[in-house]
This record gives sequence, C-alpha cells and structure tokens, in this order.
Amino acid sequence: MFGGFGQFQKRHQRLPGLMCYDIISQSCYIMLSSDAQDYLGERMFHTMSKLSNNTLIVIGGRSSPKKIFSSVVSINCEKIIKNHEPKDSFIAKKVTDMPLPSWRHSACIVLIAGIENIFIFGGRTSNNDVSDCCYVLNSESWSFSKVPHQEFTPSPRHSHSSTCVGQKVYITCGLSEEEEFLNSVHVFDVETYTWSVLKVEGLLPRYSHTTHYYNNAILLVGGITGLSYVPYSVGMIDLTTNTAFEFTLGYEDPEYPLILSNHCSYVHEDNIIITGGGGNCFSFGTHFNKFDVSIELPTLMCLSNK
Repeated sequence: MFGGFGQFQKRHQRLPGLMCYDIISQSCYIMLSSDAQDYLGERMFHTMSKLSNNTLIVIGGRSSPKKIFSSVVSINCEKIIKNHEPKDSFIAKKVTDMPLPSWRHSACIVLIAGIENIFIFGGRTSNNDVSDCCYVLNSESWSFSKVPHQEFTPSPRHSHSSTCVGQKVYITCGLSEEEEFLNSVHVFDVETYTWSVLKVEGLLPRYSHTTHYYNNAILLVGGITGLSYVPYSVGMIDLTTNTAFEFTLGYEDPEYPLILSNHCSYVHEDNIIITGGGGNCFSFGTHFNKFDVSIELPTLMCLSNK
C-alpha cells in the first residue's frame, strides 16, 4: 500500500513511503524511499496498479487540492520483498508525466495487442474541474494515447471505479460535476475502441467504492450511497441478467465503527480483503478503520442465488 491520509507517529497527515501488509500475520511494515529524490512524495487520491512483472505503477494524486502530482512512478516489488522479509527502503523511478494531471480518477490494467496498458478515466484536475478524459498508458513505451470523445463516453465524474473483464473496461458510478451520486455503468471495448452504456436494474448510486470481477459478476465494495440503511454494503452486478443486488455485511460495533470508503480492496484466492478506509464524521470526527475485513466470495455468490 502507498500513501493516503492516516495516522503516523501519533499525527494525522498524508502518509509517506510504502506499507507492506502481511495478511497472514496481520502485521504491517513501513518502508521509506532510499533515493535522495523522492518521486512518490506524500500523495492521496492516486491510483496504484500492479503489472504482471510485479511492478507497481502509481499515477497522479494530490497533496492539496491545488497541488496535483503529474508524475507516473514505478516500483519493482521483487526488490522490496525477498525471502518473505521486506526491506527497510525502496527505490522508485519516474517513467513519464500524465497528459492531464488528476486525482480521484480510476485506473485498471487491460491487455492490448498482448501488451499491458493502464486505462485511466476521469477525476479532478488542478483547477478543480471534473474530467471526462480517457487515456491509455502503454507499460512498455510509457506513452499515452487519448481515447476520442464519443456519444456514449461517460459523463465527467470522479470517485468512481473501474475494472477489466477480458477486453472490456467497466466504469461504475461516482460523483458528477454537480456532486450528484451516479449509478451509471459504462463499458469500453478495447477491440472496437468504442463506449457503450450498460443498463443495470436495481443498482444503487454510490461513490468512493472499489470494484472487482468474480464469477461473471462485478462486485462493488462499499462506497457512500447516501442511504442510511446500507452502511456496510457490497453491490453485485450479475452480467448474465444485468441485474444488481445489494448485500449488507451485518457489521454492528459502535465501539469500532467501520467506514467502507477511501479504502483499498483486492481479491486473494476466494476472498476480498479490505484494508484502510475511513473519513470525517460529524459524530466522532476523523476516523480510520483499525482492522481489515475479509469477505468470502463463494458465500456472497450463494446469497445472490437465493
């Protein structure tokens, strides 16, 4: 994990360095840059994608609403962890700059002509505009290509999420230019280079969520829906019927509240692991989730069939 806002040495601040989280022992190791020039900095609302060669790619983000990071930075994971023991430091290198620096954008990896590319959409820009620009970053040449605006290009948005299913990228929900909650689903076909709209019945509007593909379904983990009766929810879009379902995690512990926004999640074997997350709450101020959450995917899929 890298960056974000959290608690470091008993202070609330943007977090420096990389954190290596061992999901078995539930222990966390902090590594700082060993280079005199720290290309990563302390950023939040960026994206981090992992290529098949174990390279991490950090894109964009900000340190303040007016200070946007334009850099694209790579980190080699294999040099960080050796014999299951993380090093004390790491080296990051800048590979290119974004054509349109942004934060709260989405990014996912898609194969084009056998080459891994990073598909980037939307976000906020340095003048706080909300973007509908779409770029594809080639991970071999580190060159950007812009996807032309089309009839079904998603409207400008931020705090949305994207995931790749084969040769298609799914953009889900987010916040509009007017800060309205969105529940739209747009699909980009890499083979035809065209956008389309997927009409989904029953999908709740949400933002600040994460998405994953599993067993012919797209799972929308957490996010803010604006509805008080789904505070700890996972949405599911069944791609065979284009129907959405909503599941609550059944979590109730006022002493250790769980906020499923601004979090990270990833699929490990048949589980979704959720780390981090939190936000500013009227009732108890700034809150950070203090534990990770694991969701068993087979159990979730069985519930959808009932």
